[in-house]
Amino acid sequence: MARDFDGANDSIGFGSNDTIDAFTAHTISLWIFDDAGVTAFLIGKDRGAAQWGLLTTGNELRYTRDFTTTDGAWVSPGNGMPAATLHYIVFVYDGTSSANDPTIYIDGVSVTVTRSTAPDGTAVSDATPNLIMGETGGGAQDFNGRLGFLSYINGLWTAAQANRARWWGRPGGAQAVYHPLVTTKLTNEGTATANGTATGTTVASLPRVQRNYCSMLGCGR
Repeated sequence: MARDFDGANDSIGFGSNDTIDAFTAHTISLWIFDDAGVTAFLIGKDRGAAQWGLLTTGNELRYTRDFTTTDGAWVSPGNGMPAATLHYIVFVYDGTSSANDPTIYIDGVSVTVTRSTAPDGTAVSDATPNLIMGETGGGAQDFNGRLGFLSYINGLWTAAQANRARWWGRPGGAQAVYHPLVTTKLTNEGTATANGTATGTTVASLPRVQRNYCSMLGCGR
């Protein structure tokens, strides 16, 4: 199971509080089935203009982060995530230095990440904007598809942790947000005070996969 976003004003908001704000380093993981294959906002700390945002852009993943001098932007390979296909993504970024690039895993494989705009200065704090999924805070770049099993972590996952989460669920250690995204209640099962509030989204099934930790994704062999 997952949440379905119909590409028109659907979102899940987690608010802003000290349990999910000002993460210098963060990891995001989720299952994604992108129906449209267009530019859309997956998740970010956003107040109309994002402090940071993780987006789909066709078959790419794109990450933008506000810096004090020049904002940074990075993209994954253009053929890395075909539309209308189920994928597991993990995004890892250490914002302590503008020299750092994110690590992106697609279906357990670390992919090449290219800087489309090199950041300069220091990363702007995201202590004020809300954490939101499915569209920007301004109601733009709406996602059309299904998202499930969100983890949002104040820290950096290793490749082993990323793959453990893919097959077995939680990789161990503290997770600020863990939302299976499978109920209308959207209670956070992580450590943070960050329950979700859904606008327009509905519960839906994800396509079956050959192997996974959870029968709701369709365990195979």
